[in-house]
Amino acid sequence: MNWTGISNENEFYSQHYLAEIFQGDVRGVIDAWQQREDEARDKARGAGQKEPAWRTPWARLNTLSRDWLLCLDDTEKLRDLPEKARQGRALIAELLRLLELPAAPQRLTLEQPAIGLPLLGELLGAGGDPLLWILEAQPLDAAYDPDTDPLALPIHSAQLATLPAAPGANSVAEPRPTDTIRRLGKDSDWQKLLSTTVYTQPRPPRWVILASPRQWLLLDRAKFAQHRLLRFDWAELLSRRETDSLKAVSVLLHRQSLLDANGQSLLDTLDENAHKHAYGVSEDLKYALRECIELLGNEAARQLIAQAQERKEGIFSGRNELDADQLTLECLRYMYRLLFLFYIEARPELGYAPVQSEVYLKGYALEHLRELEMIPLTSDAERNGRYLHDSLRMLFRLVSEGTPGADSQGDMLAAGTQTARDAFTLQPLKSHLFDPARTPLLDRVVFPNALLQQVIEKMSLSRERGGRQRRGRISYAQLGINQLGAVYEALLSYRGFFATED
Repeated sequence: MNWTGISNENEFYSQHYLAEIFQGDVRGVIDAWQQREDEARDKARGAGQKEPAWRTPWARLNTLSRDWLLCLDDTEKLRDLPEKARQGRALIAELLRLLELPAAPQRLTLEQPAIGLPLLGELLGAGGDPLLWILEAQPLDAAYDPDTDPLALPIHSAQLATLPAAPGANSVAEPRPTDTIRRLGKDSDWQKLLSTTVYTQPRPPRWVILASPRQWLLLDRAKFAQHRLLRFDWAELLSRRETDSLKAVSVLLHRQSLLDANGQSLLDTLDENAHKHAYGVSEDLKYALRECIELLGNEAARQLIAQAQERKEGIFSGRNELDADQLTLECLRYMYRLLFLFYIEARPELGYAPVQSEVYLKGYALEHLRELEMIPLTSDAERNGRYLHDSLRMLFRLVSEGTPGADSQGDMLAAGTQTARDAFTLQPLKSHLFDPARTPLLDRVVFPNALLQQVIEKMSLSRERGGRQRRGRISYAQLGINQLGAVYEALLSYRGFFATED
């Protein structure tokens, strides 16, 4: 499927799931909608009418696009803030109605804290608890441009002032718009509001659509802390009018996907299928890690034997005998280091790897090396070079020792040589895993680029399968503790040995 205008941030669903599996999971919904339109069209023709009484959501979005974008342009030019708030809300409401989502704007009064929220619509689950809140985030303040991330926007008093009070609200207890803004403070954006206010309610919604005229964010309460979300850029979607993108947005945001006639949620089904796929990926990872250990062990043994021969020392018996168990353990440690780094870089919410730093991402991160997994190495110098080896060794040392001054007040990678913009902090990880003293055999070895590229590729892509199915990129953000535990346990009993015969 084409995903123009839709951003899958921090892997709300794994990229491989969206690229290879999602379309099959939603084909039934799309086919049913298309069949309904075809039947309505046939009926309209029989009655001599030009247009069918019902059309698919993506067809209606396509028809709506030109006029909607012109209205958006006019709205963004308004200087009267209350009128701008009303017009922006009308644009959002038009999309809500098209997707059959509730559109009943009101000031939702919360008791703890006593504030009002701009609620555009609410969908209740089968048990009566809030399933979906549609919350308004409009860039009305001059400090924010129309493309500002809705999560970075504060609530503006003009939003609340132009909304009616919730039905049955107590006018005495309901906070005035200015009181809400004062209590929230000037630094309270939607990122903070959702974390500290919306999701801390006694009965919080499972889903939130945070809607500005240009962008909508689909947020799942269970994924919000990990900064995982789907972002929909309406200006891009409706100007490009890519059919696949409009189909995807229709499925992901339609009322039927959140709550169908049987009280079921298609989004939950998609999430479950994505997790099942992640479990399948963890199975691939078990075998990949075993293959990687053998690759590392064989190359290490070859180099250690060559070094012993140069020194005219025996290595197959006696005091200098190469211990297969020790070599296995060190190769396991090497692979666990990579596994740890893949996982920690995919989980920014854990706050360890400085993945917000462009310097770290481009100069040190394992994710940067992952981009080289399929690059052809054509010359002997490229295949036998040590760039990957030295990069990983530097990263391991950085994790083990931390950045200079990270234990104290310093926060510079190299004090006096980095600007504040380039600096990042990494706390030293005091553990046996990254202790260089725990891998004495491997520290005498230089793994060539060609070998480490194979290792990174096996840890990055699912196993090759027959047919036309492509290898999927393993999502470490989707792998939970259970899957990683299964990978770890599968290697606990692994013991490498030297073959005595071919």
